[in-house]
Amino acid sequence: MTEAVNEEKTDPKRNTSWAFNPFQKVSGVKALVVGLVLILAAGFIGSLSTLHFNGVLDFNTGMEVPLWFTLCEGLVAWLVMGVMLFFAGMIVAKGRVSFLDVFGNQALARFPTLVIALMALIPGYKIVGEKLTAIMLDPTKLNMESLAGLGAFGVLAIIALLMVLWMIVLMYRAFAVSCKIKGGRAIAAFMAVIVVGEVVSKIVWLAVAAPVVDANQITKAIPRSTRPQSEARQGEGEGRGGPRTQFSPEEAKKVWTMQATSVPANLALSDELSGKLLQAYVAARESHQKGREELFSSPERRGYEGFRELTDKERAKLDTALKEVLNEEQAATAIASLGSFSRTNDRYANTIAGFGLEEKVVASTMDLINTYTVEYAKARSEAREMDNEELGRTARQQLRENLDEQMAKLLSEEQLATWKEASASRRGPR
Repeated sequence: MTEAVNEEKTDPKRNTSWAFNPFQKVSGVKALVVGLVLILAAGFIGSLSTLHFNGVLDFNTGMEVPLWFTLCEGLVAWLVMGVMLFFAGMIVAKGRVSFLDVFGNQALARFPTLVIALMALIPGYKIVGEKLTAIMLDPTKLNMESLAGLGAFGVLAIIALLMVLWMIVLMYRAFAVSCKIKGGRAIAAFMAVIVVGEVVSKIVWLAVAAPVVDANQITKAIPRSTRPQSEARQGEGEGRGGPRTQFSPEEAKKVWTMQATSVPANLALSDELSGKLLQAYVAARESHQKGREELFSSPERRGYEGFRELTDKERAKLDTALKEVLNEEQAATAIASLGSFSRTNDRYANTIAGFGLEEKVVASTMDLINTYTVEYAKARSEAREMDNEELGRTARQQLRENLDEQMAKLLSEEQLATWKEASASRRGPR
């Protein structure tokens, strides 16, 4: 017996079998339990760095969502692959396939996602990502220090890619062992399921995400190549999506008034023109809100594609209304600040309104929010032109950090803490 143990320790084939084909030794209920624990652990750790496994193989960072959402992402990917591989196995194997073995082994096969989640916690990962964004926006910032950082980032990226490849191997081995099949037909069936499964998992993810995440955040989480062309061409406006943050009519009117009255201060408008701007903006927001409620209460629920069409339509109407009372330059400045119809900005303004600040301080804070809105729109546009979603996410994060720093100069410590908590939330005002 001792010889057998020693043989197992020294036999490289037996050692590597645990890494690439553990399903010969662990399967069924045990594999299912261990696999689910690993999937949930990866989701929990991923939530600490805003990492998302929003597809069978896909992962990215950036969205701030409730913990339950990140936990569900890995489960969705596992269930999609489990169901599809179970039926594929029944077709290819032409015999009885163990439901428990298929789902248990596929759960265990997602172990590499835990490694990826742990990698995303490395402090340098975020810092180097921000440096990379800064270099892409301004190549003059490229230096030896940044090159060293990019080298480390590249190493992490390669490791992450290897983890994905490792997971693909494990998923295939799990499929082959569970269904007792091998050869060309097994490989072909598995590859077909991987491709279709990635698409299906995205669709399921979208259905779950629509009521929870702003539409622009959803769009950022989906590779541009997988989006409908009508969506890929459009910008990602912040704070959009289905009705989630609900203000009372009085609160909404107060927020919109704050936003509209903060613009004339930069344009030196007369009281008459300021009143007309306010009237046009409130009318546009009311029309947009009504259209949004109708859109998301409709059985069709056209999702963010329909919402973008609605927002573009209402923005164009507001632009026309502003040009009727302002000159071209004034209208362009106003629409840059007000044309996003951003629920995120609504939340910002509502938070400021709750502090009971002096009028002068309110004006300063709203000016900061307007500046953030305009600069983020520019950064988002540049990222879109470069077809780099990660660039837009990182730019937004940098702008948010700068906004918080400027707010710290105007708010008390208690107010600043409340501001950060409310502005970081994706669930709207509390």
